[in-house]
Amino acid sequence: FSSFPTPSPAPQPPTMPVVPTVDISDLTGSAETTEITWIPTDMLPTSAETETTMQELPKTVPTTMKETSTTAKTVPPTTTPSSTKPQRLAPVFNPAQITVTADENESEIEIAKVHASYPDGGSGTISYVLHKGDPSLFAVSSYSGSVTLLRPLDAETDTSYQLQAAGLAVDPSMAHFVSITVHVGDVNDWIPNFENSNYNFIVQEDTMPGTIIGQVTAFDQDKQDPNNRIRYRLVSAGGLEQHFSVNSETGLITLALQVDAFAGEKITLRIEASDSGVPAQSSMTTVLIDVVPTTSQVIPNGTPFSSRPSEGALQFSLRNYTTSVSESVRPPNLVQVLSVNNKPADTRFITCNIVSGNYRGAFSVTAGNDGNCELRTQMELDRESVERYLLNITVTAGSETDFALVSVTVLDVNDNVPRFIYDNDLGLTTYFAGVSSTAGAFTRVLTVKAEDADLGNSSVVNYALDPLSLHSKYFTVSPTGEISTKQSMSQLLQKSRISYFELRVSACDSPIAGQQLCSKADVVINVITESHRFRMITTGLNPQQLRAHEKRYKDPKGTKSLLPPD
Repeated sequence: FSSFPTPSPAPQPPTMPVVPTVDISDLTGSAETTEITWIPTDMLPTSAETETTMQELPKTVPTTMKETSTTAKTVPPTTTPSSTKPQRLAPVFNPAQITVTADENESEIEIAKVHASYPDGGSGTISYVLHKGDPSLFAVSSYSGSVTLLRPLDAETDTSYQLQAAGLAVDPSMAHFVSITVHVGDVNDWIPNFENSNYNFIVQEDTMPGTIIGQVTAFDQDKQDPNNRIRYRLVSAGGLEQHFSVNSETGLITLALQVDAFAGEKITLRIEASDSGVPAQSSMTTVLIDVVPTTSQVIPNGTPFSSRPSEGALQFSLRNYTTSVSESVRPPNLVQVLSVNNKPADTRFITCNIVSGNYRGAFSVTAGNDGNCELRTQMELDRESVERYLLNITVTAGSETDFALVSVTVLDVNDNVPRFIYDNDLGLTTYFAGVSSTAGAFTRVLTVKAEDADLGNSSVVNYALDPLSLHSKYFTVSPTGEISTKQSMSQLLQKSRISYFELRVSACDSPIAGQQLCSKADVVINVITESHRFRMITTGLNPQQLRAHEKRYKDPKGTKSLLPPD
């Protein structure tokens, strides 16, 4: 039979008739049926197309014909389009790391903003999410990428937080994140607190000036300096402020003048502790000073005795001892031997003790083999901290007891280097000054100042310009630290076009003996011309407010807005 239909006279689109089913059982003896589809030759794939598509589809459908012969009918391959769409690469964040600072106690503010884009440069919607971090403290806007602080932070609890933001619904195997480090800025929100609400100290009426009679201590829970740096100040003393002094850094209370005129009285001091934050926080405490007459019993729980012990009784050879010790000696150093009279034959049972005045355990006293009391240093002394000690020492043998007062003066050693004082309100260890371009010779430019904590000649500071500094030849410095020009600026600027000068000034102490100690400071002097001058006009701001923001206006580290904060 013919498998091809008779062509029509008029050209028609090719048709694909189906050949009637052939009963293969007539040929093979099986009951299988096979449909053979006719495909015009002009629609058959080329050899190149066949090689491409044959890997995707079955090539032949074999059909067995009898037991002794086989035949194969080729089924033309067809191309099936892929149903899997390639996944797009995840958005990439730029920058990938962000570091910000958020002051504690602030909330509901934007602290950062993240941004991501697709690597292929195409457009597309990106939704941002907080991938890591505390969702009760931070939130990320899904639309804008804005990172918001929800609740106030506390620098005393945590100083920093680590966050991660990511794009939503991306392939996890190709995920990209942005890491955000949030540092918590310390705010001066803690008030200094004294360890005690009030203090009580006892001082003998004949106590020598310079003796430390007590100490007050306060603490501040702020995390960072200067918010937790405490300074002490004597506010009032009932009109006797000149009789006492308070160390601003340590809180040590020192007797400045004799108080024998106030024996038997109680003196009330009011001492303030303030931190160094802006604005400063402060608190007050009360100190009660009890001035005890010397005729009162000095030794608690001791046997009463007069200032003149009876003959034959155990007693010191002197009632009052005066001695001195250098602050440079290393402990243990023998300071004084207190001779004891009328000692028992067996000196092993003699004991010596310090009853009062031994601030921070600076001294110890023991009975020697001969039964005398030996006073020694137990720690390194510091003349700048404690100038004089008044020790109440007792000697005991059996039921007999005697006492003596030992005044120990700490001798100064040149152990402190002069320290420059920088009054620029910016915390910079450099002096800045300006000189007019029309200034004449010997014009004073600025004064530097250094202080030495030593005493006497060791505290006298002399100044000099470092001859190796770049522009020292154009200036002079007086022994008091006053820096002046050597010649007029007009003459100097004619020789060289200099817009600023760099100097280095040294400050040295003047010890009578021993090594001289010095320190140095850098000085920058700018030449001021008419082009540098400007006039600042403010409205709605009084001079006090302007002065409060002066530090922001003068900040040399960067440009600041001249407008005050809202």
